[in-house]
Amino acid sequence: MPWFINAFFAIYIGFALFLLLRTLWLASSSERIDTYLRESKKGQKWLEQYGYDKSLAMFKKIGIPVGIIAPILFIGVGIGMYMLIYQAISSGQAQF
Repeated sequence: MPWFINAFFAIYIGFALFLLLRTLWLASSSERIDTYLRESKKGQKWLEQYGYDKSLAMFKKIGIPVGIIAPILFIGVGIGMYMLIYQAISSGQAQF
């Protein structure tokens, strides 16, 4: 595989892993969730619109699952695209 394709997928999957680890780190502590809601711009908007209790419930029911599922989906799609490109190059359908 050409180096630039490997570099692209390394960055792509690395970013998805970063997002996944960030979400897991936030979800591991109630203190971190509270700090996130109070200090981040998105959390402050939620607090203004819905109040603390509803924002906390929404973050636990929607934010954390989406923050886990989306990066896992990105990783799976990235691996699938890498395998597809690898097969195309190795069979001679694409040349670099």
